[in-house]
Amino acid sequence: MRSAPVGGVRRALPSISLIAALLAPACSSADSGPWLAALYLAGDSDLWQTAQYAASTARAATAGGMTSVVLLDGPPGPDSRATLTIRYGGRTSTRNWGSLNTGSPQSLARFTRYARSLRVAGPKALILLGHGKPPASVSDPWRLMTVAGGLGEDWSAGGDSLDAAEIEEALAGQSWDLVVLACCHGASVEQLWALRSAAKYAAAAPGEIAMDGGELGRLVGALASRPTAEQAAATSASVLAAAAGDAGAMWMPAARLTGVAEHVRALGVEVRRDARNCARALEALRPLVPCWGPSGEMADLGALAAAMDAGVADPHVKSTAGTLAAEVSAAVHKTGGGGRPAGSFAPTNLGIFLPPLQTEPWKDYDKHAPFGRVTEWTLALAALHRAVAEDSSSAGVCLVSWAGLERKDLQPRSCCETSPEAP
Repeated sequence: MRSAPVGGVRRALPSISLIAALLAPACSSADSGPWLAALYLAGDSDLWQTAQYAASTARAATAGGMTSVVLLDGPPGPDSRATLTIRYGGRTSTRNWGSLNTGSPQSLARFTRYARSLRVAGPKALILLGHGKPPASVSDPWRLMTVAGGLGEDWSAGGDSLDAAEIEEALAGQSWDLVVLACCHGASVEQLWALRSAAKYAAAAPGEIAMDGGELGRLVGALASRPTAEQAAATSASVLAAAAGDAGAMWMPAARLTGVAEHVRALGVEVRRDARNCARALEALRPLVPCWGPSGEMADLGALAAAMDAGVADPHVKSTAGTLAAEVSAAVHKTGGGGRPAGSFAPTNLGIFLPPLQTEPWKDYDKHAPFGRVTEWTLALAALHRAVAEDSSSAGVCLVSWAGLERKDLQPRSCCETSPEAP
């Protein structure tokens, strides 16, 4: 996320749906009454001013009987400290939480459990502020690199940040009426999959966003009017869309991710069966699909499915792609965003990892994004890459493989070109 100037803007597998239904705790809090807003503000980075302004505006906006719990970490440097502020009924209580790594799932779990221990009877919102990144990134044609600047990034902890697997770990067993990812690249199936059991609704943006922090104060102010969780999700998406420019934002019931995952897995099976023809079709269709990320590695899932339905000849691929497109369209509420090039497919603002097919999928994709493993999307990506490699080999073209590249050789960089690097 960019900081805007302050004041400016072979055995049958069990159904994914069945597994989620058995594991997901019910969101039992009342969908009316005063809200609890819990803000996790990772400011031990170049986002310190943004986080600081978000904290002050959120505290000022706490009204209407609601409660806000704000964790502010920073500024960056050896003396970085986390401060917890609770505001209710015009009264403010502040506590020193000492040195804290906001990029650790244990820190996020500690904060969210503390906020929930306040036992506010009304609905509850969790707002996470940070950079954000795709689950993997191809930074240039020659090497595969991680992208520094993830959600909760903490410079004092060496740039540690939260991936989707760690967010799911931190929120295990919790129930939030709304979770807002105020970060870049939050609106992806990989990232939102982590919230499917912990959130009733989720709001995020698929591309880069630029905030000064005041946006989160406006979001907290909107909660003071006691909206329903659905109304609060829609408002949150509008706030994010204003910061995202042409990319816009989205909101959705988090439970709908299980249905989306089922159809992604079905499409992946068909793609693996006809990988060569699918790869050739995708190479031609990709310019018509909205993409985000440092190298365009996040493709709009709804547009991608619609493109495959329209442009792939195999009837089984067409059928599963069309079903997936319909599922995404029904589940996701797109908010804001600019126009699109003539002839391109309509975006839904929900992304999925689809790196350029000439590059090998990052070997740690499954580790950082459990969605890829659960849906076997990783296997589909590998099949597409092999198909392109075989075509290129027969044509005498050499593709670079990163299969043997060790993690220590990867050089991180910021997801935002204008952001200074961590010291």
